[in-house]
Amino acid sequence: MADVDALRSVIAASARELSRGDYTPEQVEGALRGAFGVDTQLIRDGSYFVIECGGRIAGCGGWSRRRTLFGGDARAGRDATELDPARDAAKIRAFFIHPDFARRGLGTLLLERCEREAVMFGFRRFEMMATLPGVRLYQARGYAGSARIEWPLGDGLTIPFLPMCKEAPPPAVRVERAGVAHAADILDLQKLAYQSEARLYGDWTLPPLTQTLASLNAEFADSVVLRALDGTRLVGSVRAREAHGLCHVGRLVVHPESQGQGIGTLLMREVERAFPDATRFQLFTGHRSEGNIRLYQRLGYARSHETVVSSAVTLVFMEKNR
Repeated sequence: MADVDALRSVIAASARELSRGDYTPEQVEGALRGAFGVDTQLIRDGSYFVIECGGRIAGCGGWSRRRTLFGGDARAGRDATELDPARDAAKIRAFFIHPDFARRGLGTLLLERCEREAVMFGFRRFEMMATLPGVRLYQARGYAGSARIEWPLGDGLTIPFLPMCKEAPPPAVRVERAGVAHAADILDLQKLAYQSEARLYGDWTLPPLTQTLASLNAEFADSVVLRALDGTRLVGSVRAREAHGLCHVGRLVVHPESQGQGIGTLLMREVERAFPDATRFQLFTGHRSEGNIRLYQRLGYARSHETVVSSAVTLVFMEKNR
């Protein structure tokens, strides 16, 4: 949220400079009052991104799991209802590149990141309301347009947009249920992934790092253990168990070389799906693990309570109701 003012500046500069030849100055200024702008819902959802270069925001763009197709906070008629990935298309939203960084492939970089995350979230289609300057990029990336629309800006002024859509590619990473035969590989990955946590807390005796193979084998008796595979390579795992409607989720790990690709999101979505009768999900992470906390908040988890384990570690418990 601290980036909002800078984002507004980037969006305004991008629209005013890069829309020349496609829109009149009057159309651009009218669009900046609502059709173009910062959507803080995307920021809160953790699905809006910036590209930084030399300490400056060079571009921004995102995707959404909500029904609103385009427009900033000031646009009327917004709908924050969540989409169903099985039926609905993810929305590609609010792509703007600062003129100083135009035509360097930044839009493509942002688009690939957004598509990858939406696929990991379960979406199989994408749709957008494209500005005319963006149509060329989206066509090059496989999007097809339909009939142009004229969006009213007020005072009799309109601006043309092009609705576009694309089928998502099949996910590169698949998730499947693991068996005891996979335990050793999962334990190796767990200990590799938790090294960053050990450094963060200055504690190399964290339970995930000291767990034995026998202990992990025993968990298979009453837990669902999932593994994420990129081809044949193990890149992630998570486990959970359920009792009386409460599902305890634990040991979400992603290979350090595969982080930031939505694999954690994919694993969390699949482990929740594995417990259709659960009414509540609970997990915990360390208080300094800000990336983990943001991920879980983005997936609908809220802090419930904290437990002090030592002078270095406080556990943050988070819950989500189905």
